[in-house]
Amino acid sequence: MFDITAFKKPLDAKLHKRYIEQLSFSMLKHILPEFASKFIWLDSPDLQTEDKAIGIEITEAIAPQTAQIDGEHAKLRFGKKTENDKKECLRLIEKNGGSVDSIGLSYPVVDSNTEWAVFSKALTKKLKLLPKYREKGFAKMGLFIFFNEPPI
Repeated sequence: MFDITAFKKPLDAKLHKRYIEQLSFSMLKHILPEFASKFIWLDSPDLQTEDKAIGIEITEAIAPQTAQIDGEHAKLRFGKKTENDKKECLRLIEKNGGSVDSIGLSYPVVDSNTEWAVFSKALTKKLKLLPKYREKGFAKMGLFIFFNEPPI
């Protein structure tokens, strides 16, 4: 199992994905304990019954700009060593509508149309995987979309 509380610095993209998957699985187990107890955490799809009767894919609905800002901020704080590298991180944060100051990190304001587009893109991307899962023998598929922003 993956300990979602044992981090000492911001997560890189790979660990962030695992964190979201584990957090989502934990939420499902809390909300539907009798249902979620039948699943194991694997990959492709992320949650599966042992008999492959049901699979659940987990994804995060996140604006590309937000993901870029998060990634660059993590690099800025813990990954980049040279001043030029740090300046490049700041440039990319600002290019995506964010900013870093003495208080912290800020993001561009999004509206409900942007939120819907992000959610729709996440859904469409995962729907394209359905034929692959059918070929693997999954009779039923589900989708859990993690959305970390309070809707506008």
